[in-house]
Amino acid sequence: MRVALGMLAVAAVAAGALYLSSADVRYRHAELLYQKGDFEKALLLCEKALQRNPGHAPTRALYTEIQFILGVGKATPNNGEYDRFMRGSWISPAILRKDIDHLLVQADHRRLAGNTESAAFDVRKALEFLRWMPEDERAQALRHEAEVLKLRLAADGSPDD
Repeated sequence: MRVALGMLAVAAVAAGALYLSSADVRYRHAELLYQKGDFEKALLLCEKALQRNPGHAPTRALYTEIQFILGVGKATPNNGEYDRFMRGSWISPAILRKDIDHLLVQADHRRLAGNTESAAFDVRKALEFLRWMPEDERAQALRHEAEVLKLRLAADGSPDD
């Protein structure tokens, strides 16, 4: 495990990161496990990262999502943990909505200019941001707009099909 974390740190430094805390390294490893579907191991690494740095926002977000998937801890659909997380996060929902709106406008402009790969990336990014938004009418409208744009890109032959 130490070797894997060390290799991850070396790869991150080679990719341009000048300094990675132990929480960053554990988070990145947890994220890889999450993407592979190994939620239990990813949850344990998140817990270790949060022991090192309880305020590490990316780890807190991933930890909450994994808890929700596994149906454990405080992250159950009706307990308000998600809303408390959003209120305590460093980006307010209003700013996030504005960023998502900007991404969708940019994606549509890129699609119309024929740059479907960049447009698809912007749509994926907007949809990922929307996963963390509190549910309200504006979030639903943005999600609908993103899905429509995704369908248009698919019809245009986007590489994201």
